[in-house]
Amino acid sequence: MSTTTNLGLTVGTDQSAMDIPDWVTQTEANMALIDTFAGTVRKKPTRETFTIQSNAWASASGVSPFAYSATVTASTTIGNDTLVELINDNALAFAAYGFAIGDVTGQVITIYTVNAPADAVTLTIDIGGD
Repeated sequence: MSTTTNLGLTVGTDQSAMDIPDWVTQTEANMALIDTFAGTVRKKPTRETFTIQSNAWASASGVSPFAYSATVTASTTIGNDTLVELINDNALAFAAYGFAIGDVTGQVITIYTVNAPADAVTLTIDIGGD
């Protein structure tokens, strides 16, 4: 190819520069995958907040390193494939107690902890978003 004119400028390009390199083809394939993924929009989860009183923690066995558990009941419907995520929005409490979701059965969420909190704690859980 010899020349093209654009906005009054003339640019000379030889044929070898016009060949499509392999990385462009790979990039196009990756962009197609990204487009496919972008078509699946994740719904915003419902955020629920639970206050667990200090006397609600019971001894838990067989779940080492956790020693205590408490349950909360979600108002948002939880199905078999529903995402349930404990939000670490209090780094000091999470470091001291090591909160984790241990089980989800129906609407009941079991929270495990390494140490039983001496005071009431408020935990935030996101439900859904799938």
